[in-house]
Amino acid sequence: MRTNIFLPKEKDMRNSWKNLIHHSLHPKTDLLYGHTITDGHGFPTAEEIVACRPNPCGYGTGLDDCMIDSSTMLDACLCRYEQDGSEEAATLAKRLAGGLLRCAAAAKSEGFIPRGLSPIDGTSHYPDSSRDQYTMLVFGLYRYLRSPLCNAQEQAAIAEALVRVARRCEKNVTKETGYDLLREDGGPSLYTTMWGDTLGNHEHCRLPMIYLAAWRASGDSHWLSLYQEKRDEALAHSLPMSSYWHLYALQQMQCALWICRDAEQEKGYQERYTTVMQEVAAYALSCVVKTQSAIERITTLPSQATDYHTLRWEEKKNEKWGRLPSLYPCGSNNTDDFYLVQDAPNILIVASLAGISATAEALALFSRAYATILPDRYYGTAAVHFLSAYYRTKQKHER
Repeated sequence: MRTNIFLPKEKDMRNSWKNLIHHSLHPKTDLLYGHTITDGHGFPTAEEIVACRPNPCGYGTGLDDCMIDSSTMLDACLCRYEQDGSEEAATLAKRLAGGLLRCAAAAKSEGFIPRGLSPIDGTSHYPDSSRDQYTMLVFGLYRYLRSPLCNAQEQAAIAEALVRVARRCEKNVTKETGYDLLREDGGPSLYTTMWGDTLGNHEHCRLPMIYLAAWRASGDSHWLSLYQEKRDEALAHSLPMSSYWHLYALQQMQCALWICRDAEQEKGYQERYTTVMQEVAAYALSCVVKTQSAIERITTLPSQATDYHTLRWEEKKNEKWGRLPSLYPCGSNNTDDFYLVQDAPNILIVASLAGISATAEALALFSRAYATILPDRYYGTAAVHFLSAYYRTKQKHER
């Protein structure tokens, strides 16, 4: 077996794995949180969540990206299990899949996917989500559904969850709503537009992906028909590549494309998805030099806040939320640093999903970025994308 000199040592990645689970995985919900769970406080109360404080998405509370982080970590678990049959990875995969299902089942409105559940009571959640959360929940559950770890009971639960999401799409994503999935309370959402001319190229395949995943899980041809109605237009708008604030957008694009290619039955469409995925991977790999330059000044990420009440807040009202609270945490520079560092592993994730080997430069960038998060310190969920990228890349590069 060849050891790639550009990848971090296995023992360091295992330390990051253990540190992440210790600080971020809550035993009540089996979800990963953006603020440490070990202090026993710092999360919003049920009353604050009902009042949408500090905002309807829960930005800054640690509950705002549970679907993205938990699904990405589930992918890391499955990659590791596929390589060495790790019982640790298998056990965690089952927990995370259960957490995603629990989150999907907690919604009061059919098919709504909360960003995360309160670790205080295990059910409370904010009423606004995003297409990113929907995309990654579907990817995580579909990925687990297709794994040997998924038993018959879990398969049935996943099918039910994916069909509920598909039903919500069919009901709400219409011209009358502006193609919006809507908040749980029925109001307009900030970021759940799923179709139409306002989407970026990286977002067009997400709606057909939901329909196709629901068909593959349930066998109901109704969802296949809805997917087939959308696939040509979605593919036509997926290229050319554009510009992106950060590369997590491409991770999510590639996850949607991966499901479409995996579940698609017609060879011609499989090949079309492959072509788009290869373009996405090539673009991501072309971002190595720019990303390297951007993170050169970052020596270490600051530890994430552990109590959202202690943050400084600024008001940013918007029409879609109307009179609801709209407070955002100050200090956007630290947030941008977090996403800049995360871009490095996302380059590898995007390439891996397309079946393309990472370049030496991309691997070196990965190790440089990983050096900004010490394995024994807490940096929120920064390790999640590194672990997914590591086990995906290790499978291809260490042979």
